[in-house]
Amino acid sequence: MSDPYPCSDFFALRTADPDQRRAVGDAMTTSPRFRAVWSPAASWIAGLAPLGEVDDGVFRARDNLVILQGASALLTTEESRGEDAERLIAFGRDRPEKIATLPGDFAWVHFAEDGSANLVRPCGGYVPLYVYEHGEVLAVSTRLAYFPRFIPGDHHFDPLAVALTVTGTGARPAGRAELRHSRCIPRGHVAHIGRRSKTQLVRYWHPRPTSDAELSPLSAAELSRELREILIQSFSRELPDKHPSLLWFSGGVDSSALAAVLARDIQRPFSTLTITSDNRSWREHELPFIDGALAQLDIGNGRRTLFDERLLASPVLRGNSTLFGLPNPAALASLELPSDERPRVVVSGEFADEAQGTLRRLQDWCYATSLPQALRQPRDWPLGLRTPKAWLSHQLRRAAGFPPIHLPHKLHRTMSAEVHQEYSDYRADRVRSFRDDRSPQMGLYMREQNASWPETMWERLSEHDVRLCAPFFSREALEFAYRCPIRKLLTSTSRQLIRPVMRGRLPEKNVMRVDKGRGFGECYRGSWQPKYPQLLEGITEQKTLFYGADCSLGEALMLSMLDEACANLRPLPPTP
Repeated sequence: MSDPYPCSDFFALRTADPDQRRAVGDAMTTSPRFRAVWSPAASWIAGLAPLGEVDDGVFRARDNLVILQGASALLTTEESRGEDAERLIAFGRDRPEKIATLPGDFAWVHFAEDGSANLVRPCGGYVPLYVYEHGEVLAVSTRLAYFPRFIPGDHHFDPLAVALTVTGTGARPAGRAELRHSRCIPRGHVAHIGRRSKTQLVRYWHPRPTSDAELSPLSAAELSRELREILIQSFSRELPDKHPSLLWFSGGVDSSALAAVLARDIQRPFSTLTITSDNRSWREHELPFIDGALAQLDIGNGRRTLFDERLLASPVLRGNSTLFGLPNPAALASLELPSDERPRVVVSGEFADEAQGTLRRLQDWCYATSLPQALRQPRDWPLGLRTPKAWLSHQLRRAAGFPPIHLPHKLHRTMSAEVHQEYSDYRADRVRSFRDDRSPQMGLYMREQNASWPETMWERLSEHDVRLCAPFFSREALEFAYRCPIRKLLTSTSRQLIRPVMRGRLPEKNVMRVDKGRGFGECYRGSWQPKYPQLLEGITEQKTLFYGADCSLGEALMLSMLDEACANLRPLPPTP
């Protein structure tokens, strides 16, 4: 087995119609995507598509038990495989609270003989699980694209879910996915699919503390060492031994710290990919950070890609079997590499801002800091002299019952009145649910709950046998972030914990960098604006209720994703 951390795509359909099961089985068998197709239980037909060069047997501990992530930790030895499988089945079926005691992060599906099933979604892992329920048909999948591909009939969008996706909000009301009649199982949950009843969810992972007493008493230096060990463990577990991984490298503090750990602490081959701009001010400001880091770490295989409008018409972006895959520029550039150079794992610093306590966590700092505490240490104010005003604003809003919930007040003006009303009701429910919440880390919790980028990233990458490694969003990193007192993280200098990981390994200029690496949107906003009408020509009527032609670069990318999704709502023709 060449990959120490195998993951797999999966699709399974339950229907009482044997002809429909046979047709779906034939379609999966003739598809080059699935390496195993079988019937795991009565009325079910299933297909397995492992990523990379992995033996199918790694995932099938039993014909009715499929481990989609974390098999190496869950199935300890060949001799104990039977006992391990029975333990997983019992935990998923009867004792979900025990799942959190298992080491690592994992996903599995178990099918019972009576036609019911139990689905276990990872805590911070990368394999999503969707359920489709409509009429007599029920399906389970790791990718939304498999539903319209293998389930007969017309398929339609869920308007509110699509609206939240294309505006980059990330939230999923009641788990609703972008395809009507489908839902995404939340991270850290077990989904019980009964023989006839609706899907029931049970949460097995509870990382958020309920009181300040559960926060870590360790010093900032000790927390920094713990964070470094978490990054090392994540890379050691997830990166292949021989095939080079690819780090998305911006030159900012987070990606530079990951590069330092990879180059100095991990014996794994890797290269870097940087999305560059031909904008002069961007190059004068960013290239010294990028070149300085790569030179000191002796990374000679760094690749640079100029991101331009061609990627909006990229064959990768407009693939033939992707539904709402994140149009991340680095992801697109990675997938456009020649097949013999394409990585099996891409490394990203996603969620580092939230996990380390940057200004995105200002809400938590204000809630955790009393007025006397703030006045005693004004030199540590996150916003300098603006901090008292921000503190007062957050306290007043919380007292009035309107805490910030990290959702826009309104959606884009061109969306339909029905979508606006449904969103307004959803947002009001979210405000009510947090009105009396006094547990620590509210802001972190909201952002973690709204994070749907792991699913959309999987939708895009897994189609090409590539998976994500996001060490700041691993189970261990999320549990660590919830334990860290925000006042030890967020001071006048952000990223207190990650900078010591870089010191002595990177130029001091990089270590003490105060700004973020400039994103692609900032680089191209001016030069792209006149091109939007041409880039967005050909948008079908299904999408006119979402956007006009005056959208930003990020909105143009999201709209292209929507354009692609519309083209994939019909089943694909069978592969010759």
